[in-house]
Parts: sequence; structure tokens; C-alpha cells
Amino acid sequence: MQFTELEEIMSQRGITTLADIARALNTTSQAVSNWKDSNHVPSHIITKLEEITFAGNFPVENSKSSIFNALGQPTHPPYIGNAAPTFDGETISIVNIFTTMAEQLKIIVLVAFITVFLVFTYAKFSPQPKYRSSARVVLNSYSGYILENMVMPSSMTLYPELFSSQLFTDRVMDREFYTDKFKKKLPLLAILTHGDEPSKLGRDILMQQAAANLKGNCLDISQGAQPEILNVTVTAQEPRFAKELVEAVLVEIEALHRSFIEEVFDSKLDIVEGQVASAEVAVEGAEQSLKEFNELNNQVLNTVLKREYGILINSLRQEQQLYMALKREQWELDYIKSSFKRKSVMEIIKRPKINSHPFNRNLKRKILHACILGVGLGSLLGFVRSYLHNQCNNDAEAFKKLKYLIKEKPKGVLLDWRVSGIVSIFLLAGSPFYFGCESEFPVFFGRYSPALMIVNTLYIMAIITAICLSIYRYRKNVR
Repeated sequence: MQFTELEEIMSQRGITTLADIARALNTTSQAVSNWKDSNHVPSHIITKLEEITFAGNFPVENSKSSIFNALGQPTHPPYIGNAAPTFDGETISIVNIFTTMAEQLKIIVLVAFITVFLVFTYAKFSPQPKYRSSARVVLNSYSGYILENMVMPSSMTLYPELFSSQLFTDRVMDREFYTDKFKKKLPLLAILTHGDEPSKLGRDILMQQAAANLKGNCLDISQGAQPEILNVTVTAQEPRFAKELVEAVLVEIEALHRSFIEEVFDSKLDIVEGQVASAEVAVEGAEQSLKEFNELNNQVLNTVLKREYGILINSLRQEQQLYMALKREQWELDYIKSSFKRKSVMEIIKRPKINSHPFNRNLKRKILHACILGVGLGSLLGFVRSYLHNQCNNDAEAFKKLKYLIKEKPKGVLLDWRVSGIVSIFLLAGSPFYFGCESEFPVFFGRYSPALMIVNTLYIMAIITAICLSIYRYRKNVR
């Protein structure tokens, strides 16, 4: 038996000093002091304690020191090692609750540690980590690039169509990316389907599978607070791959957008160029008609001929005006097209980056929840355990015991070889997960980042400390 356990038994009867314990057990204060220093009670004292407990009284030297008789003897033997406050009928005081929690601190700490350790280890290593990389872009307007009679598509309607187009899918799937999984560059089509192994399926089927995977689980396009803002997010199992895929999506979508708008300009230019050619022929025809008229009627010009001459002149002027207007429109289109090529169709306001922390492993939140759950389960187990074995008599006695437990019980957690032994077992069991983890950007031993190296170093120190403490306390307790 540990001396702290003896103190607990004695404190239930209000015996808190070494002198009172010595008088109650009919021994010397020096002997009790030696027990406390070694935290060990001799076996003959344990036998004596059990005998006098079951007999219903403690030997005392005189009536003044008959503390047990004054307080009354228990009708059942106390639960040695983990005595608990009693509950008077159905009334449970706040003192009883805190006393029980303080007394069962070992159970609470152990259950909380086990819960937090298991949750942390599972959250850190078990689920497949997923990383996110995102970008935010602003779609530029076509103001200054639209002629009066031109119809340009709206960016807000154009982009969703481009993202869902087969052309976009084909171009993205053919781009190559390096992944740690395959240790080489592969087309996105292969990464999302058959990997680096040859596939027996045709390209059409693979494209359908890859497109469903890409747009269903990997790529997300959403509208921002304003209609002209788009958010592009990629979810993948590797942070660098997620970032590079976002960049590739932006490049391809901008290229498709630019290509689409240039096709609009080219189509308009083709129409205008045809109109210019027709107008040029019309001008040449009007000039030829006027020339022939002048050659035939050079000497004589009566009233009728003057009227016809005026008609020819007006026709020529109209054709020339139409031709000049069309040429001006052609020049403007050429200028706008060349200017559009130099202008970005979208502005990136948030560039994608490598996110080294998986989004599906919110360790802080999970550890907090595990800690709350562990303390709750440990407290519940402690209350059940305490209720089944012992009870306190009154609040005054509970206050005395609470003061003692608050002072001494935390020491018992550190000095109990069973606690440190259980901690050692769990730390050793979890060590392969921690030591086998490989960082994205290793610095030490080709495996660990500085942060992970610190974690593993502290982990090793914790294992060594727990094992040494367990062995030391066990040997001392046996002695």
C-alpha cells in the first residue's frame, strides 16, 4: 500500500496529521514519517489496519485521541486506495462533486489522455489527407471593345459555359502534372483514372470517368460576392498538385475565353471585309459610269443630260461614303482586336498557393472535443466507481478531505507507476505513425520538416520520461 492511500483512508475520519495517524495506529510519529518519505506502508500495518477496520474500532492511547470513536465507525470496510465522498440520501452537494473529481483524478487524467491520444492519432494518420488550393479572379468587362452594332457575350454567362464545355475538359485532361504518388509526370486523364498502368478502356470512357471525378470531387467553380468575381478551388491528395491544377485551369479558361472572343472579332471582320469589297466594287462601278457619261457627252450638255450627270455624281458620292464608313469600321475592328490581345480577360486577385495543412484534419477542434469527451467520460467513470464503494458523511468532512486531495492527489498521478506505465504503452503503440510520417518538404533525414522533427523529438522524450518514471516508481513501491 502507498502512504497516500493510507492518508486517504485516515482523512475520511478527519485524521490528517502524522501525529494523529501514529496515535490511531498505536505507533510512533517517526515511523509514520518514514512511511511518508518512502510512500510505502509496511505489510503488517496493512494487516493491522484491515483487522481493526473490520473489528469496528481503532486502538488509541486515551480517550482524548479516540478520534475514530468520536466520529463514528463505518459499518463496512473502506475502499482502500480510492475512497470517495458519500451522498446523503438523494442530496448531492457541490463539495461532494468536486471531492469525488479530485479523488478520481487518476481515472479522469487517464481516460482523457487515452481519448485525446486515440483521436489525435486517428485524425493525424488514418484519414486520407486532402488539400485545397484556391484562386479568386475578376472578370474584365468588354467596355471599349464593343462597336455599336456588335453583340458580345456576357462574362457571367460565358464562363460557366466554358467550364462545362468538352473543349475545356479535353485541354485540361491532356495537361501533365507531377505527383508524389506516381513519382513522375502524367496526364491529368491518367492521374484521375488508371494511373501509370495501361488501361483497357477507350479514351471516351476514360474521359467520362475523369470528367465526373474532376467536376464532382476535385474542381469547384463558384460565384463570389459580386457577379464578376469567380472562385476556383481544387481539392486533391497532394498540396502541390492542387495548386498546379488551379493554375492550369486558369490558364486554359483564359485561353478559351480569349479564343472565343477573337472568334467573335474574326467573324465580324469577315462580314465587314465582305462589305468593304462590295462597296469598293460599287464605287468602281459608279466611277466607270460617270467616266463613260463624260466621254459620250463631253461637247453637249443640255438640261436632261445635266440631271443625269447629277444623279451619277450623287451615286458616286454615296458609294464612296459607304465605302469609307466600312473601311473605318474595318480599321476599328483591327485596332480593337490587336488591343484586346494585349489586355488580360481576367485579373487574378488571389493566387493559388501550396497549403501544407490538410483541410480534413482540423486537429485543434478535434483535440478540444476529445479533451472534453475524455474528461466527461473519466468523470462519469470516477463518479460511478466512487458511488459503488464509498460515501462521505457530511460537508464538513468533505471540505477537509477536499483540501487534502487538492494538495496531495496531483502528486499521486505523477508518482503512480501504473499511470506512467499506461501512458508509455500508448506512446510506444503510436510511435510508428509519428516516426513513419514523411513531410512534404523534408529537411532532416530526408523525411522530416523542422516542425515534425520537433514533434518527434518531444515524442521520444515523452516516451523515455514515461518509461523511466514508471520503472522508478514501481521499484520504489515494491521496496
